[in-house]
Amino acid sequence: MLDRTTTFLSADVLGLHPDYYAAMVEALRRLESGSIPHADTAKFPSSMRVRLGLAQPIVAFDMTTWSESNRCGTVCCIGGLVDLIMANRAFNFDMCYAEDATSRQKRMLHDLYYPRVDKLYNLLTPEQGARALRNYLTTGHSNWENIA
Repeated sequence: MLDRTTTFLSADVLGLHPDYYAAMVEALRRLESGSIPHADTAKFPSSMRVRLGLAQPIVAFDMTTWSESNRCGTVCCIGGLVDLIMANRAFNFDMCYAEDATSRQKRMLHDLYYPRVDKLYNLLTPEQGARALRNYLTTGHSNWENIA
């Protein structure tokens, strides 16, 4: 559940386009709500999901995949989820940033989407992704190294 008492840094401080920032806050809400399960791609690959013909399309979390869709749903990482919320308008990283974003601000977003951790990306959970995204929105740093 999104904690509404938390004060996030502004889109300007993070160097983000306002629409992209709003989509990131929505992605955090979805991740923290528990409505996005972890997609254990080693045990449940997309080809198997298609063959099983799951009744409801799902959105599942996997940091190894930006966004992979089929008729059964979509598997995506944090950035892919934000892109999905924006209806695939933000796939180009340049569209994420405010016009005056600094290289440091861009690096902080890059580090959220491509964490430097010793853990395999497919083992990172939606809960860990939510913590990293919340850290990014509140401090400007994902702090993956203390989460994973």
